[in-house]
Amino acid sequence: MERSILEIKGLKTLFYTDDGVVTAVDGVDIKVRAGETVGIVGESGSGKSVTSLSAMRLTPGKVEGSIHFNGQDVVRLSEEEMR
Repeated sequence: MERSILEIKGLKTLFYTDDGVVTAVDGVDIKVRAGETVGIVGESGSGKSVTSLSAMRLTPGKVEGSIHFNGQDVVRLSEEEMR
């Protein structure tokens, strides 16, 4: 079995607005193994972009869950380490 290069478990992205907390992504799990190509599809507004941006920590929202890229926990990395 090939190792996973990206493993996302329980991804949740929250945005804090004037009207309260909005859960944009709730409980996404993704596993990508070496050599695989993965596409994310869905209706407009279903969270595809927010999911992708959250995995790269490029969203202004709060990201919860675990995101491991090449075995490294992306959620715990500093901004400098992310660069």
